[in-house]
Amino acid sequence: YEIDAEKGITAVFVFGEGRHGAGILVNGRLLKSATGAIGDIGSIPSAHKDKNSIEFHADQLLALISIVNPDKVILHEYGDAHKCSDLIEMVTPRIRNCTVPDFIICEDIIADCFMGLSLSCENKMNSVIEENM
Repeated sequence: YEIDAEKGITAVFVFGEGRHGAGILVNGRLLKSATGAIGDIGSIPSAHKDKNSIEFHADQLLALISIVNPDKVILHEYGDAHKCSDLIEMVTPRIRNCTVPDFIICEDIIADCFMGLSLSCENKMNSVIEENM
């Protein structure tokens, strides 16, 4: 799949085997907190305490969509995690007050990480050039 990360908001959600995280690209730039952190979606509370349950992951993903209202959500599951399609099926009917994003299921997380890293490096180089001009 091709992602036009230069336009709109893209969220990346990775889940499974007790791990979960997210990244947000806004117009091709990686969004960071005031402290420089990214992907700390685990801090968002869930009524479901089992971090391996699909309900827990659905709560996390729904919170991400509700807060960010992304155009696209790229999903990747670790190991024997719940299927992305099951997660989409659980979350979609619960989305309120924002547009249902396009869901893209990632098959190759390594390739996507390198793509994200190259975008991040390119953005950093561009900002350094802008600052020094």
